[in-house]
Amino acid sequence: DDQPRVRLAAVITLSHIPSAHAMELAAMAVDRPLDRYLEQALHGAANALKDSWLPAVEKGEITFDNNARRLAFALQAVGSTNAAKPLFRLLSSGGLGLADQESALEQIARLGGPEDHARLYNEDYEPALQAKVLTALARPDEERKPRPNVDFKRLQNWLNHSDEGVRLAALRLAGVWKLEEFRDPLAKLAAAPETTLHFREAAVAALVDLGGKA
Repeated sequence: DDQPRVRLAAVITLSHIPSAHAMELAAMAVDRPLDRYLEQALHGAANALKDSWLPAVEKGEITFDNNARRLAFALQAVGSTNAAKPLFRLLSSGGLGLADQESALEQIARLGGPEDHARLYNEDYEPALQAKVLTALARPDEERKPRPNVDFKRLQNWLNHSDEGVRLAALRLAGVWKLEEFRDPLAKLAAAPETTLHFREAAVAALVDLGGKA
């Protein structure tokens, strides 16, 4: 419904119905802008109905209509310590469109830990998704999450990728993760006369993130 008060009343009503489906319905509220009252009501519903919906999610019995944002909200609301697992399951189901895949990947990067980030890093995706993954992985470090234990040489392949978006995202990640082994290549890229403006700017930004002199 377009009216926040109607959505709020619906969420509160659903929070008193002990079923997994009730939480799936309540989570539809995140598809529209949330004010603080709706957000509080959704958090309350997620926790009140936790014993009904969380086991069903962990068993793969419900998927919140394959909507990663709804699922991630519910998992975060109850402080799930393994929020990425059902999101990975949703991602591998094969039933998501491109936008929903992007959403699932972004939520995994936001909610997951180093092992989840390593799994994202080590997977291969089509170029449009690969750029999204690298961009999403650059954000957790800004939130002071630990860097995953991975082979950073893999990043070199993305720096040489044929897709421009992948190369730009890889530049950003090299800087945010403060990978010293990329300092010289970044400096050369920034200084090369043939480097285009947006790549020069990305290389300089990565050097600044590294702590070097741009």
